Amino acid sequence: MAYSHAVVRNYYRDVAYIIIQKVMKMNRKEGKILVLFAVVIMIGTAFSGCMGGPKFEEVKGFNMDAIGKISSERAMDATPVIASEENSFYALIGTPVAEYYSDNDSHVAPLLVENFSNPSRSITRFEEMYSFSSDIKIVGGSPEEVSVDIAQKVWKKSDGVVLIEDSKEGYELGVSATPIASYLNIPVIVTNNTDNVRDVLDKLGVKYTFLCGNIEGHERTWRFTDEQQITNFLIDLVKDKFGGVKY
Repeated sequence: MAYSHAVVRNYYRDVAYIIIQKVMKMNRKEGKILVLFAVVIMIGTAFSGCMGGPKFEEVKGFNMDAIGKISSERAMDATPVIASEENSFYALIGTPVAEYYSDNDSHVAPLLVENFSNPSRSITRFEEMYSFSSDIKIVGGSPEEVSVDIAQKVWKKSDGVVLIEDSKEGYELGVSATPIASYLNIPVIVTNNTDNVRDVLDKLGVKYTFLCGNIEGHERTWRFTDEQQITNFLIDLVKDKFGGVKY
């Protein structure tokens, strides 16, 4: 289990306090040993926030100026995505791959959700009519494995990420929040433990996280707690990005 820096610091502080109380009741020789130990403990407390462990800042309210400066660089343009219906997260992961905005211009490719073992007639007809020279098929693998692989394949770097907990709550919030990834041209990553994906987030250069679910953030983090909050944010984002909501 990973503990926050605040928990670690409080633990060391309490231990040092207990030691000092005991020193006051002991003879000089024994007391010197415990005082030295207490000093070491307090030094550890001072550096516990600087050594090891992830750092993130969870903030309240949305700074649209900062969000407006979020940028990314892709390795490929909008790419057709065929997502297996076996896992509901697959379509969320594929959304910003197939559709995104850059400089207010939309880039759109098909996004299909398919039963690979028994595809519907409408899907097969679409695939027959529109042959894809290249596409990304999302089938098999955990949402975490798939989302990490796609994020590294599609984006060279990204200031932001939509981070979704692999849970019912995470999915329900993620359905509403995934358009953020398309509007800002950032990846969707799914996990049940942020530590599992921090290396990838660091590699992409993520500085801002839009979080759905009960997991830790990464760098500067905005946590969504309900769908209405996401809707309100999307309205503000669209107004800021396009000058208004046209629908």
